[in-house]
Amino acid sequence: MLTGDQDTTVRLTNTMALAARLKAVGAPVSSRIYPGLGHVDILTGMSRLLRQRGTALDDMDMFLKARLGARAP
Repeated sequence: MLTGDQDTTVRLTNTMALAARLKAVGAPVSSRIYPGLGHVDILTGMSRLLRQRGTALDDMDMFLKARLGARAP
């Protein structure tokens, strides 16, 4: 779960509560909080043009590869 500490669309407390509930039922979940970023910053940071805004795309890639193993592209 990716969230910025400046996110006013999905509050940090909501993200952490959802992550805790997912963990409680055994779902593979990982949380990452990006200092100084809001909701849109994380989304736009996944674009090639604005990738310098954060590491969200790389973090998602690592999470998926860790979960999918050899099946990951």
